[in-house]
Amino acid sequence: MEQNITWEQGEYWVTTDKTKA
Repeated sequence: MEQNITWEQGEYWVTTDKTKA
């Protein structure tokens, strides 16, 4: 699922990890 990837890279990685999990 491709969520809003617009935040900062730092938060992006954390959110991606949570979404991928």
